[in-house]
Amino acid sequence: MNKINLIVLFLLMTLLANSQNVVIKGVATNQSNKMIRVITYSDLFSGIKKTLATTQTNSNGDFLIKLNVNKTIFSFLAFELDKGEFYLSPGSTYDFIIHTDT
Repeated sequence: MNKINLIVLFLLMTLLANSQNVVIKGVATNQSNKMIRVITYSDLFSGIKKTLATTQTNSNGDFLIKLNVNKTIFSFLAFELDKGEFYLSPGSTYDFIIHTDT
């Protein structure tokens, strides 16, 4: 009986732990064909980072990234070599405006 309860509990946890879509959109003013990346830590102890998604701005500087996240994670939005920090939350939509310095 305990094994059945454990299996049912495991199945319920996996159903509840599904990832949800995250949408990141924005514009990089006057910056066409530039790389945009979403980066997070793969290991907080060593500080190793991994890229979750990559895209490029279009001719107007607009970009759109869709990815799945199952929990809130600390992330970076990288525009070329510059980075900004934010938290990715499941089911959220983010709007960024990236102004470039001259």
